[in-house]
Amino acid sequence: MSMSEDNSKPIIKNEDSFGPIGAPVFEPRLYIQRYCYVKQELAKHNVKSVVDFGSAECKISRFLVQIPTVERIALVDLDKKLLEQHMYSVRPLTTDYLNRKDVTTDVDIYHGSVTDLDKCIVGFEAVSMVEIIEHLVSDVLSAAVTMVFGQLQPRVVVVTTPNSDFNVLFPNFSGFRHWDHKFEWSQEEFKEWCDRVASRYGYSVDYGGVGLPPEGSEHLGMCSQAATFVRQREYVQPCSSSTRDCYELIAHTCYPCKEKSSLSEEEQFLMENFPREQWFQTYSGWLVYYHT
Repeated sequence: MSMSEDNSKPIIKNEDSFGPIGAPVFEPRLYIQRYCYVKQELAKHNVKSVVDFGSAECKISRFLVQIPTVERIALVDLDKKLLEQHMYSVRPLTTDYLNRKDVTTDVDIYHGSVTDLDKCIVGFEAVSMVEIIEHLVSDVLSAAVTMVFGQLQPRVVVVTTPNSDFNVLFPNFSGFRHWDHKFEWSQEEFKEWCDRVASRYGYSVDYGGVGLPPEGSEHLGMCSQAATFVRQREYVQPCSSSTRDCYELIAHTCYPCKEKSSLSEEEQFLMENFPREQWFQTYSGWLVYYHT
């Protein structure tokens, strides 16, 4: 199955697992696989609203808007200049007008921090944190966890981060994958952190990832490891003292939905399933159709 057939199930080019310098090669590119993974996980839970922290170039929005049930998306990042450079990229494309969802989807871009609970995101059902936690120093990461899991309390949280076990597959490699990474966790370290967070805040957690290792290296795990948290306890409305008006709206756009049809369910069925039939509704209310 190709990506064009199902974007939620990325493929790997197994016949060429290594590039010319000996490093693993991923197809589709790893960031696309991450976004597909997030979309797939959130779609399982039929979420209606998503906050993505660390949105940077806002590329993930193209994947989040594809979730059939999503009506609101908030893209949040600390880099205001980067958000302004890419704010037009979230606008609907021609295909979004031709292939409309059943619901409209509002997309807002905010300049803000993952440690601050702004009133504009209170009540959002889901959070995605794609390759962001490794950029946070310890105290900031703790504050982010408190805000997301303890105050915002989304129904679903999807987190991805580099898997340091995989790094041995990169030739002549030392240190971290990016200059700004404050840490990179092994599979065991990531699981220990996720289990602590889930236990403390009343979430269940399932593990996954993207970026398959080459044959014979399966024990190293995925290149990017992932965890999906699902809230198990009742939602508690955040107190007013914990919310702020601190996010700055950078841009807003809206994806259109299908126009409401005046046809009955039977008429819609015939229109969708018998495109070559000509049909009409008689005075008695029954549908009659005939071949041309």
